[in-house]
Formats: sequence, C-alpha cells, structure tokens
Amino acid sequence: MLDVFCISESPDDGLVANRVSLNAASNAVLRALMKEGLRRDAGGSDGTSASEDLLSDEELNDLVAAIRSTRNAAPFLNRSELVSRVMAALPLSGTSFTIKRQREAVIRALADMVETNNWNLMADVIAQTGSMRAGGSTAADFIPAAEHRRWHFFSIDRSTARVVDQTGEDCAE
Repeated sequence: MLDVFCISESPDDGLVANRVSLNAASNAVLRALMKEGLRRDAGGSDGTSASEDLLSDEELNDLVAAIRSTRNAAPFLNRSELVSRVMAALPLSGTSFTIKRQREAVIRALADMVETNNWNLMADVIAQTGSMRAGGSTAADFIPAAEHRRWHFFSIDRSTARVVDQTGEDCAE
C-alpha cells in the first residue's frame, strides 16, 4: 500500500538506483533526507508561514531517534516497516506528530528515498607504475613512480545479484 502513495513509479523489474539504505544511513543522512520535509499540507493557507510548515530541528531529532531505535531493535526488512514500526515509535505528546496525517506525510516522503534490498559497495582502486630494485623479488623492492586512485561505487540488488548502478570517481590527493 505504501507504494501507491509514493511520488515516483518503480520500473517493472523493481530495480532502482540512487536510494539510501535505511539500515545503514547515518543520523546526518537521515536528517538531510527529511530536512525540508513538510509537517503540514496547509502550505500557509491556515495563517501560518510556509517556513512554519517545515520540520523543526526538534522534530527532525525525534524522527531520527525513532528510526534509530527501531533499527537498533531489528533491521528493516522492507520500507513499509517505516509505517508500522517508526510511526509507533514517534513521540506524540508535545510535538506536531499528534495529527496522524502529519506523521504520515513525513514517512511517505522518506519512503520514496530509501530502500532495504540493495548492497551499496565502494571499491578503492589504486594503480601504481614503477620498477623493481636491482635483484629485488618481493613487493617491498617495488619503487613506485606514479599512482592513480579511483573510487568505484556499486549498487547490487540482493535478491537477483544484478548490478543496479555503478559509478566511478577519480580521487586526487
């Protein structure tokens, strides 16, 4: 049911790239994903300014704490557990999350940006050219003359083992 309310359609094969792993995301990443999230759908029409419709720092902290405590108890198996587990962990008293549709708005926005079924890997590749010392026969005898470093990022679907996305980035030091 959660997929019905998400912003974009998933491809027919169900494989997508550029999503954040809900089970591995740091607090800073979770905060960044929700930073501009709306807590009300009023859009200022109820006498409040548009900035008052955004999540406050306290509300962001409450959301991140709820996700972390839920994740620490057991990893998320799928993103629909955002609804069943995280909404139950949100504090209701003294926050704007007392209204059900305001809690759901944040969860729906987050659900379209996270996943639980991909492995996200990074390979740090360092290629060196050079020569061996005279009479050398071990790696300790190698004299590097030049070095090139490149980072490769892979997103692999756990159920099919297909590479969903891959990118590379030269790393200059």
